[in-house]
Amino acid sequence: MCGIAGALSWSEAPDLPAVRRMTQAIAHRGPDGEGVLEAGPVAFGHRRLAVIDLSDEALQPMWDRDRKLLITFNGEIYNYRELRRELEERGAGFATQSDTEVILEAYKAYGLDALGRLNGMFAFALFDFVAERLVLSRDRMGEKPLLWRRKDDGLAFASELNALRHYPGHSGEVDATALRSFLSIGYVCGSNALDAGVNRLPPAHFMLWEKGQEPRQIAYWNLAEKFLDKRSLTDFDAAANDLRDLLDDSVRLRMIADVPVGAFLSGGVDSATIAAAMRSTAPDTTVHTYSIAFDEPGFDESALARQSALSLGTEHRDRTVSSNLAQRLPTIIKLTDEPLADSSLFPTFELSAFARERTTVSLSGDGGDELFAGYSTYRADQYRKIFAALPGALLAPMRMAMGAMKADTGKVSLRYKLRQFFENVDLPPGQAHYAWRQILPDADVKALMGDSFGRAEDPFSVFADRFAEVKGLPLLDAAGYVDQRTWMLDDILVKVDRASMAHALEVRTPFLDHRVVEFAAGLPVDFKMCGMRQKRILKASQRDRMPAEVLSRKKAGFNAPVSRWFETALAEHFDRAVINGPAGNLICTGVAKRLRDDHLARKRDYGLALFALTSLGLWIENRRT
Repeated sequence: MCGIAGALSWSEAPDLPAVRRMTQAIAHRGPDGEGVLEAGPVAFGHRRLAVIDLSDEALQPMWDRDRKLLITFNGEIYNYRELRRELEERGAGFATQSDTEVILEAYKAYGLDALGRLNGMFAFALFDFVAERLVLSRDRMGEKPLLWRRKDDGLAFASELNALRHYPGHSGEVDATALRSFLSIGYVCGSNALDAGVNRLPPAHFMLWEKGQEPRQIAYWNLAEKFLDKRSLTDFDAAANDLRDLLDDSVRLRMIADVPVGAFLSGGVDSATIAAAMRSTAPDTTVHTYSIAFDEPGFDESALARQSALSLGTEHRDRTVSSNLAQRLPTIIKLTDEPLADSSLFPTFELSAFARERTTVSLSGDGGDELFAGYSTYRADQYRKIFAALPGALLAPMRMAMGAMKADTGKVSLRYKLRQFFENVDLPPGQAHYAWRQILPDADVKALMGDSFGRAEDPFSVFADRFAEVKGLPLLDAAGYVDQRTWMLDDILVKVDRASMAHALEVRTPFLDHRVVEFAAGLPVDFKMCGMRQKRILKASQRDRMPAEVLSRKKAGFNAPVSRWFETALAEHFDRAVINGPAGNLICTGVAKRLRDDHLARKRDYGLALFALTSLGLWIENRRT
């Protein structure tokens, strides 16, 4: 795991000092070394976190042996040993033990088809001096970030937005569409970054820019096709066993490292599944697990995590955090690159710091909910079918009752869910699924943005496009696909990448091995969710490995009590960054104050919206420094 940056300029030399500044801006992603190299029309930078082949021979940017290819690479290729043996049989030679060199040799052997052979999380830039072309590529699920922007007849790219600001020509404007997305759903969804003119390379794509032509983005893998290509499976138990074997192999590959490996462990099934697979695939290895405890009643899962650790036989540690963690929000926002209104950012940030004290790599259970229908939003989709059929005369009093209830600032409280549900239950299925996670209705977003609202595309358009890609599928399947290409991609994976890399911790996600993803996509929907029984096949795959009380636990989430913190620890940050800070240049602070006052009066739980506004204000401050 590392950080990359660089530039291409076809007509003149790239700005090498600027690339150095870009590389230094992401130093936190790689404390083990820095490299910057200019060659022909490109300048590449790299910050190294050494995990595979700790020697200096594996430093980057890296040339191939013939000095015809140059690469800067972030991530891990988990099947690099198998690929290396395959390439050696074809006559390839290697000077290092690194997976980076395997990518170079695979490209020489297979060209761009090499991307389909990689099992890993990655983002890289490769320049081919013979073909005179630049290749930017990103892994299938989007675990590793890659942002870019045009610059005259070239471009600049980087792992983080902060780095791109150091290359000449960067706009100081904020993209209206990205801003509307952030204020509506708490994260920036789609291809636009918050900084105007900056784009995100889509997952499972590469950009090809050949001299004399325009750049093209091309998909090398299609997740929608995996959902649409359903297998005829009838044997549930056999499928559960196949899933367990796939997960075991995914975990085996992700335990390969030349540094200590641990795991995140909450009280839920997903992380317990990963820890159980670690114990099964490496029975003679001590598995170190880590969790975070909260001192707020109703938010602490540490006792459940300890129970899971005891039943699984891991060496477990936890750390308790309090509202004092909220005081670190300015630092957290600075290191997360773009604002993110996900309350689990707080514990993920602290958990990464805690795990890094003893390990360099940690496995996580992210992806299990999206692959196997674990979220309450999937239940809401099912309940919607019932309630949407009711006459409006019956729904109206239900809405009124929800609106009259005092807000509960507990952990995604039942009142919060019911209000979200009844306000959106009569929307079309796809739009309702989007609305379950909205943190502000359009009317409030419009009031906050003013004139810029009219210049912004509706964030639901991204979701509508994703739903259209799997048209004809049952809603549960379609919603799972859309969540993997929106919520998971632009919220969950961004959060995990930024929080972990802020502490130079590499987090690996076995559920997102493309073989597991493809297997889950092809399952019948009732294998995932039958009635209201969620994660059915995942739990069945683990019934011989963990006790029933672990498998039967309700999903709790990894949330921080931000709604309560805005009554105490976060109030000062809101006043400074939003009411009295630079956020007033982007949003109407009067509307922001009204939302805060309504929240404190318990008229509605606006905790996530206030978190979004505070994060936005702090992000604007960071752009000015």
